[in-house]
Amino acid sequence: MNQRTGLHLTLAVASIALAFFAFYSCLDNEASLVDAQLLGQAQEAHANPSSVSSNWRGSWHRPLSQAFLMWEYRVWGLEYALYLLLQVILHAVNATLVFALFRYPTGTPVAAASAMLFALGFGFYGTTVFSITGVDQMLALTFLLAAGIAAARAQLLRTAGQRIASMFLASLLFLAGLACHELAVLALVVIGGYMWPNRRSGLSVLRKLSLLVLTLAVWVVYQWQHPGSGPATLQQSSSWLWMPWRTLQLASWMVVPVDTSLFIGDGTNGSFRLVRLLEQTRPVYGLAFGVTLGWLFYRGSGAYRWLASSWIAFLLPVALLASAGSALSPHDVYLAAPFFCGLLALALRRFWLRSEGLGRSIAAVILSITLTVNLLLVRTVEQRSAERGTTPSARAAQELLRGVPAVLEEPRQDEETMLRH
Repeated sequence: MNQRTGLHLTLAVASIALAFFAFYSCLDNEASLVDAQLLGQAQEAHANPSSVSSNWRGSWHRPLSQAFLMWEYRVWGLEYALYLLLQVILHAVNATLVFALFRYPTGTPVAAASAMLFALGFGFYGTTVFSITGVDQMLALTFLLAAGIAAARAQLLRTAGQRIASMFLASLLFLAGLACHELAVLALVVIGGYMWPNRRSGLSVLRKLSLLVLTLAVWVVYQWQHPGSGPATLQQSSSWLWMPWRTLQLASWMVVPVDTSLFIGDGTNGSFRLVRLLEQTRPVYGLAFGVTLGWLFYRGSGAYRWLASSWIAFLLPVALLASAGSALSPHDVYLAAPFFCGLLALALRRFWLRSEGLGRSIAAVILSITLTVNLLLVRTVEQRSAERGTTPSARAAQELLRGVPAVLEEPRQDEETMLRH
């Protein structure tokens, strides 16, 4: 085992350990009403596999992530904690892939490991890891990061055959990401920006990207073949007009990943009012953060530009696809967040290199406080999720889940009869 492989394996083990440290207390959460409905869809797909290709929710077809849920239902049944357990592991895998992809553009393993650490612990991941409704975005990110790694290898391998094989693998991973969540289409931005610094020529990058574009065309044809695909919001002028405002709101989740849904009850205490004020002023500090990012984009290196472009590329379509006036949540920024974590790690590295004793001590304190606050925020979200188990919607979810085994009785009896004969 060489040193590079050993480093990746060590970080993979550390990533899983840190993910469990941050998220272990969510494993006893109750299923939400949407989770229960998804489990019902998985139960139906277990009895009728052809329903995997239908729209389970939303207006896009996500057959691979839905097949993953069907497989989970076949293995776990109604043990909701096991679904969340697998998602904690999947989140750790994504963080490890962040390190593998970011190692070159961030310059050093330390900066890439910092990005991985941020990706593991930041509070805006909570609502995605804590609910099976986020599995489609989690899987899409897994395939997107893996496709980026395969495409990077395609630039560095020596022989033409190896480069073609690696790029073909990248296109398959890209297609798998698209089959999990439609926002994986923006892997084109991520992969194109990553390959450009290592280009043998501009034409070599275009040839590789053309394979990804062809893969995208296959996915688009698949979507068109199914009625009801595609977001209706694209046809509404109000969606385009509201997109910049919603993008600033989404950007602000990176700075303050907290919302009023953390509060149970009448919400009259001081903390609730403070968070409500923060929610109402999100576009303001989202704009301030955007200006800072623009300055880094202008003055920074190619790594800043790649990370910033990838981050913005995910925020814009999320803002566009959201219905005008609808609430946005941290769940919406899961695919964009790793690139924000990379930007933060890169900015801290730059500050560290340009400062000395006192400045470095201040940076270390800020980093420690940031990670501690976000870990506390994750635990708060977990606690509030547990408290929601007594709300009417949670009770409705439990009633729905209790009805699922009765639906399964007949298929199971048929299977037992077939086995006996």
